[in-house]
Amino acid sequence: GIIDWWAQDVAFGRSRVCLGGKEGAAMIDKASVSVLKLYRDCMRLAAHLGSKSGNVAGMQAEVRKSFKSNMLETNPDNILKQKEAAIRGLSNYLFHEAQSFVEEQGVHGNTDTNGANGVGGSRPMNE
Repeated sequence: GIIDWWAQDVAFGRSRVCLGGKEGAAMIDKASVSVLKLYRDCMRLAAHLGSKSGNVAGMQAEVRKSFKSNMLETNPDNILKQKEAAIRGLSNYLFHEAQSFVEEQGVHGNTDTNGANGVGGSRPMNE
């Protein structure tokens, strides 16, 4: 799904990643992520979201317009801010989808109370 392609790019080094940190979240070196990659990722996300609402062309047109309006930017600080905004948008969507997935699994999935599936439950220490 949509989470897979972006998470795999991050996890497998298609952009520089530092796992760990204080919160244990993946932290991306935003300067190393190419604008082309961000554009493609945003277009994929727009296609995904557009397919849910039936407006793929409209969603992609908005992404295209946003990138075109900034294509002549030459100030490295402004470029970095724009990259951060794009990454934040992608990350927010991933977080939202992951949260929905976890909530769905809690409601519909995990009925195992002994912790055998690695989620929830507890095991006695002597097992």
